[in-house]
Amino acid sequence: MAAGELWVTALDGVTGVATLNGGAVHVDVVTIGQNGTLNWNAGTLDTFTNMAFSADGLLVWEGDHTNDVATLVTVGTFTWNGASAVYEDAKAYDQEYLAGGEYLRTSFDGTNTEVWTVIPEPATLGMVATMSGALLFIRRRCMI
Repeated sequence: MAAGELWVTALDGVTGVATLNGGAVHVDVVTIGQNGTLNWNAGTLDTFTNMAFSADGLLVWEGDHTNDVATLVTVGTFTWNGASAVYEDAKAYDQEYLAGGEYLRTSFDGTNTEVWTVIPEPATLGMVATMSGALLFIRRRCMI
């Protein structure tokens, strides 16, 4: 299959799932969106220049690909934003990457590498908001 973009996402509250069990998929951009899951079991997903995770997208990649994920994050192939759920304690993770206040996490369970995006837990967000407010208050007081 050849295409410019592959979207895996949910519509109207239904989870979207795509499974690659063989063959080759040639796409420029892969977007794993709201409650979407891409199961990459076998075959090749090549020539993509960007895989974007958003709104709780999940990639289940057969095998141990933790080093591949690290490389893809480093070169900018994997990007993420727009997470809406909190998975701080829901899943154990092996690697964590932070960008724009949101995390991309990976775990290898002995069979598959899972890659998903999350936002910080509410307590962390509250702490950041409190510190930001305090800094603005101090700044205003010192400028008068």
